[in-house]
Amino acid sequence: MTGIEEGAGNSAVLRLPVTDKEELDAANPGVALSGCHSVIGLGRAGVRAASPFISKVPVAAGAVLMQPGETSAIPTISFVPSPTSLFTRLRHFFPAVKTVTVVFDPERSAGLVEVAERSAAHLGIKLVALPARNLSDAAVLYRRVLNESDPANEAIWLLRDPAVIDSGAVLTLILKRAWARRLFVFSDQLTHVKHGVLFSVYPDNEKLGVRLARLVRECADGGCRARGVALLEDLGTAVNIRTANRLGIEIDLRHDPYVDLVFPAK
Repeated sequence: MTGIEEGAGNSAVLRLPVTDKEELDAANPGVALSGCHSVIGLGRAGVRAASPFISKVPVAAGAVLMQPGETSAIPTISFVPSPTSLFTRLRHFFPAVKTVTVVFDPERSAGLVEVAERSAAHLGIKLVALPARNLSDAAVLYRRVLNESDPANEAIWLLRDPAVIDSGAVLTLILKRAWARRLFVFSDQLTHVKHGVLFSVYPDNEKLGVRLARLVRECADGGCRARGVALLEDLGTAVNIRTANRLGIEIDLRHDPYVDLVFPAK
């Protein structure tokens, strides 16, 4: 991430690529780290490789899909987007929204839904969370929601979770019915926007790199207050302009603060 160099200030940044089968030499940090005073682990392999050094130097982690409530001895910034960031964008594009419905797998996303309920309430939105154990159960719930939702003030949130949404039949079902009824559908997954979801968010890797570098510097200075998993707030926004037009949303592509990518591409 190019932002790590920016966030590191005057400190030099050494890149050490690792794979799922490789680890750094925790027994001899002088060799592995080449005099580094802190470590940032990126991705699952990077986090695993950096973890043994937590007792030796300050360590932070990022670029992993970790849910709220998952344990992490390392201060970690997940790739899972902050619900507050999502709902703020929804409110921007759809000021009349009162209710958001989400289908979720309770084994995977219960912690995220708890955070989302509080975030939604803070913004004056009611979150209706419907548990589903598999795609078949999820499809039944989506059909009901798509038929019963009020396009005037209700929206549907699609999670990045293969247990409750796919890129095939279920997504097609949702988008066809939403298009016919002019329902607002937004998502955690960038590829959904290409297919017709109104908007999605994606990691702003440069800003995330800056945040991670500053976080590990705080830890090095003895001021590391963040522990566990923090959700991602450094986000870009992708919008399907064709869907926006269908929903009657006027978007200033040059000046809208929540438009970073536009689909379909011109």
